[in-house]
Amino acid sequence: MFGEGCFYRKIFEDWLNYHDINIENKMTLNTLDGILGCVEAGLGIAFLPMSVLNKGNSDGIEITKVEESFQTISLNIIYRQDNKNNNVINQLKQVAFEKMKSNIIK
Repeated sequence: MFGEGCFYRKIFEDWLNYHDINIENKMTLNTLDGILGCVEAGLGIAFLPMSVLNKGNSDGIEITKVEESFQTISLNIIYRQDNKNNNVINQLKQVAFEKMKSNIIK
């Protein structure tokens, strides 16, 4: 994630706090290429807008759409495709799915 003061970092941290998800080891990176590279290497997950992922740089990355009533932009959880059995990733995906489902039903 980007450093303190980054708009996307704030939304990501708010979303995690809202769902009582604690991630102990956080990496701060200064470029989107660095963030995507770490995700592609299986070193972590990220919250990014789809516009970043539509530039042909999402090979090998799984994308889960996040729908939340408190956010003002569309974000996606991304992670390396072979990390599908990771507990934190599964917890994040479950929360995203449940929230998206509840928003569709309303």
